[in-house]
Amino acid sequence: MVGRHEDIARVAVVDLDGTLLRANSFRIYVRCGLRVLARRRKAVSLLRVLYGALRRKSGLISHNRYREICARHIGFGPEVLRAVAAEAACVRSQAVARFIEECRAEGYGVLLATAALEAYAAVLWEGPMVASSMKHGIVVDDCRGARKLELVLEALGGRTPAYMLSDHRADLPLLRHVAQHGGKAVLVNPSAAELRFFRELEPSELFDVELLLDSSEPL
Repeated sequence: MVGRHEDIARVAVVDLDGTLLRANSFRIYVRCGLRVLARRRKAVSLLRVLYGALRRKSGLISHNRYREICARHIGFGPEVLRAVAAEAACVRSQAVARFIEECRAEGYGVLLATAALEAYAAVLWEGPMVASSMKHGIVVDDCRGARKLELVLEALGGRTPAYMLSDHRADLPLLRHVAQHGGKAVLVNPSAAELRFFRELEPSELFDVELLLDSSEPL
């Protein structure tokens, strides 16, 4: 584990999509929501979500606008959230679960840091969390990239977490900050493209990244 340092918080920060979950939580939410809409015969809402997906895929609307459409027509009722939690439980990373267990056994806290909407991420995690948030149906805080770094540092009183676990370059600001300030950046189950990206960083951007894998298969 990371050694003691006055500016290092004994906290491991864990990303959600592709890291704690070996899947995308928003896609799980949409799938579960569509099933609930179909069961309830909410044809208009179902079609609006599907039409929104088509417009998003065509680049006609932003990701956040599509999230707002889904939130409006699917909602975050108990039936949807139960389905999301059940499906997500089947795709949890065992390697990350073990890492979290070991951290907690050694007295480290664990903070979930995710771009997912807090409204459904809350059923996927028991503990402190920073996440994207909505107000009056509008995404008002998008917890990704540099903003995620800001929210994590704010949650930790300005201190650097001992560990940052992520699967993707979207978390580069946070991964770089942790590695350059005495913590450890950990890349979890990276795709070949993500691994290549981190291996090919310019020297001025280079920092040590450890790997955490669910299998021993070579990348």
